[in-house]
Amino acid sequence: MSEYQSDKFLVLKWSDLHEHLTDQQFQGVTNAALAVEQGRTAALRNPRPAYFVCNQDEPYADRVLEVILQGEKDNE
Repeated sequence: MSEYQSDKFLVLKWSDLHEHLTDQQFQGVTNAALAVEQGRTAALRNPRPAYFVCNQDEPYADRVLEVILQGEKDNE
C-alpha cells in the first residue's frame, strides 16, 4: 500500500492535473472519476458528493477542525 492509500480522501485541483499530466494521464483521471461516479450511482449513493477543503497550513485550520469535530460529536 502506498503512503497515499492510507489517507481517507484524495484532493486534487483540476488546474494542477492540467498543468502536470499528459493528455493521456489526464484522460485516465477523468475516466477514473467517471467510473467512481457511475459506481456510486449504481449503489444508490450520491454520485458527486461535495466537500469543504481546508489546507492544514492555513492560520484558521485549527478553528475549522474544531467546528467539524464538534459537529460530528453533536450528531452522535
